[in-house]
Amino acid sequence: MLIVILGLTQVMAALLLPLAPQLLIDRIINPLAGADPFVNPNNPFGGILDGASGYWAMFGRLLILFGIIAGTRYVCHYVRWNLSHHMSPLAEGKMRYAAFNKLLTQNSSVMRQYTSGDLLSIVNADPIFVKDLYFISFPIILDQVVLLGFAVYFLSIISPFLIILPLISGVVMAFTVMRFVRVMRRRFNEIRESSIALNSCINENINGVRVVRSYAAEPVEQKKFDRLNKAYSDAFCKQADTNSKYQTIFTALGHALTLSSLILGMVLAVNDYISLGEYTTFLAYVVMLSGPIALLSNIFGNMQSAFVAGNRMFSFINTGDHIAQKPDAVPITAKPHIRVEGMSVSLDDSSRLVGVDLDIPYGKKLGVMGRTGAGKTVLVKALARLHDATAGAIYINGVNIKDCVVEDVYRQYGIVFQDVFLFSNTVDSNIAFYAPEIEHEKVVEAAKAAEADGFINKLVNGYETIVGERGIGLSGGQKQRISIARSLLKDAPIIVLDDSTSALDLATERRVFDNIKNNYPDKTLIITSHRASSVEHCDEIVYLEDGYIVERGTHVELMAQKGKYAAVYKQQQAQMV
Repeated sequence: MLIVILGLTQVMAALLLPLAPQLLIDRIINPLAGADPFVNPNNPFGGILDGASGYWAMFGRLLILFGIIAGTRYVCHYVRWNLSHHMSPLAEGKMRYAAFNKLLTQNSSVMRQYTSGDLLSIVNADPIFVKDLYFISFPIILDQVVLLGFAVYFLSIISPFLIILPLISGVVMAFTVMRFVRVMRRRFNEIRESSIALNSCINENINGVRVVRSYAAEPVEQKKFDRLNKAYSDAFCKQADTNSKYQTIFTALGHALTLSSLILGMVLAVNDYISLGEYTTFLAYVVMLSGPIALLSNIFGNMQSAFVAGNRMFSFINTGDHIAQKPDAVPITAKPHIRVEGMSVSLDDSSRLVGVDLDIPYGKKLGVMGRTGAGKTVLVKALARLHDATAGAIYINGVNIKDCVVEDVYRQYGIVFQDVFLFSNTVDSNIAFYAPEIEHEKVVEAAKAAEADGFINKLVNGYETIVGERGIGLSGGQKQRISIARSLLKDAPIIVLDDSTSALDLATERRVFDNIKNNYPDKTLIITSHRASSVEHCDEIVYLEDGYIVERGTHVELMAQKGKYAAVYKQQQAQMV
């Protein structure tokens, strides 16, 4: 609000400045030249010259008046500029924080609607455009609209004839600006879409550089990049062409207004309809009118980019939270006993789990098997409330998981997903992600349990070795073991290994499982895998097929049933021979 008040004060000062020269000409210069003084009753400052003893005294009063008005204008400009440039980065940071926080907390079904390039734009670039909209575009529009309104008012006081040309020019400009705005919004939308496509291409090639090289697909990706890069450049060129065409029109209209007003004013002055001082003031206001008209047209055009960016960013930020916490959520204070009753999960309008029943007391070892797409990952995500059940319920210590504090639920789990992600940081920092300040000995302890300490010590800088983004430079098995160590360091009550040993050989996998059972014997362990050997020592094994549990029991019980689990186990054992 203070910025707005300062801006309006600055505008009013600019509007009042031409009134001082009007008095100078009509009350001082013209009389000195032999003409009669002209007293304009509509000039609000005319009274300050009354009672002055001589022309120099009058000139001194006008000089002081001019200094006060000009000083007010420049002080307001200075204070407003500083306030705006201190507050705008704060507003930009808040919007970026809101977008980033939504990115971290949003569920995967919503995130799949956005490309990586789109998300980069929403979090990084869009807040800048929106910030400029609120701290630059809107204040300028308000200033210029007030300036135009009062300039026309002051002209009408001098002579009603003086506002005819500005009004005609304003109507023509308004229709032109509406057309300009529609075209520019389309152009900025094209720029945004081409920028998103280009960023996505770059991001994919950064993350998939090894795949590209292994397939010798560099020429294909280069052509793809060149095509998207050209589309991005062409979008900017089209925007520049449109902008230059309309700016030429706006400039021509402004010059036409100035020239025609100059002629009209001369005619009125020669025929004594207005004084020479009023004519000078009239010219000053005409310049004020022609400037804002061109400036507003340019601002309205540039605002379209902010509208496109803001619409996308706020749509993302205002997307409802998939995982909502109730105001009276219950904290989890005891070791978790999980019970699943008739749970079903649907994602993207298709059923992923149907009628699942499980009982997982604290310390139980549960194995989950099934083919790709059977619902194993959806099951563990639902248990950790990364997905909400669409039917049935999950209970933790007898309390519906939807009634529990969300952060407490997340703290119960140390999950290693099958899609391993490592940050571009040191090995030590990746393992200590949950507790960055933890002592190094704890990191080494977790790495040893995950069978990662051996190869880590062979790296160039050991635990201080920087791994590339997403773990580029490490093998799949090495990344999995670092990820397992990261999960173990969290020391959560429930350890979940979601097909996270698929890149390990059987001997290493067995040592990892033995280490977990020996070092963390009391913790609940949930293992999902395609390998029967990974789950055969679990207390209970469930076999999923198309979202249903079709078999359950211990390894011995399932082998005796001679069903799907037994068939897979025998097939895999035969392949090992």
